[in-house]
Amino acid sequence: MESGGQSVKGISGHREPKGEGCVYAYLAECCESSLDIYQAVETSDQGELFNFHEKPNPNCPVGKNIHRILDESLLAVQKKFEEELKEHSVAEVYERMDKA
Repeated sequence: MESGGQSVKGISGHREPKGEGCVYAYLAECCESSLDIYQAVETSDQGELFNFHEKPNPNCPVGKNIHRILDESLLAVQKKFEEELKEHSVAEVYERMDKA
């Protein structure tokens, strides 16, 4: 399924939306939290929020150390971000849309 140029992956067993505006109904039907939506449309194939510099140059003073220095911290940030997303439901989004 395509949604604003992004594919919705990992969501199966639900009918595909047809027509503009149906994506919201589709997501409400299959996704309970903002984390569900995030995982369906935003994460890389490895499930990482921060996916960068796959093959750094081992001769570069920054490149040779970048993953050793940053990966642990970035995974901790991602976990906190995902925990926060779990706390927000799709229904909350609809409530805010109704008030706007």
